[in-house]
Amino acid sequence: MLYRFLSFWSLCLSGCIALNSCGVCTSKKYTCDADLDSIARRWFKIDSGQQLIFTNNTLADTFTLTTFSSSKTATASSGGFNSKQLPCESSLYARSAEKDSSGRYRFTLIYQVDTYYPGKNQQYSESYLSLLGTTCWISNIANDFGITSSSDSSAMIQLFQSPNGLVYSNVNVHYIDSTGITKDRPYKLYVAHDHGLIGYEMYPSHQIWSIKP
Repeated sequence: MLYRFLSFWSLCLSGCIALNSCGVCTSKKYTCDADLDSIARRWFKIDSGQQLIFTNNTLADTFTLTTFSSSKTATASSGGFNSKQLPCESSLYARSAEKDSSGRYRFTLIYQVDTYYPGKNQQYSESYLSLLGTTCWISNIANDFGITSSSDSSAMIQLFQSPNGLVYSNVNVHYIDSTGITKDRPYKLYVAHDHGLIGYEMYPSHQIWSIKP
């Protein structure tokens, strides 16, 4: 009986050694590229301490980004005996100093980009833009197709003239379902490539607020 037990584990060990020689038993490590969230950063052009000022005729609304952090992991791994993958993680967190009457932050942006090697496939987890009580959940960001939302519909506009007179190329428009909205809040968000959030339209008032040049 003992002989059979030892023979079994000897066989298992021999098999693992053989598999290990071709890299199956051990995972492969990858060094994370420095710019894995570069696409997201081009669509959301924000930085610590930045002020986003939107105007509607003579009125102005300001969001001051006082809380800001970004982080990146150094390595990722793929493969191994249980085929477990650990991605490179790139994340950004920003919110405004301003709050609404209920104590919620008036502007919050969070995204986490998980990049899986060796194919560099990207997934966005727990990523969203929250503006004045409206939340747009982000499922993917691409240079050509813009921001894909898991909760809302969107469209790309090649050339868009803002009410402030500026013309932007490659503008991603997000349409939030207005069903049930009774208190005025954003239901259209305008995000321009290499510029970030450039405007929003309220519902039911249909007031349009544009980024100050």
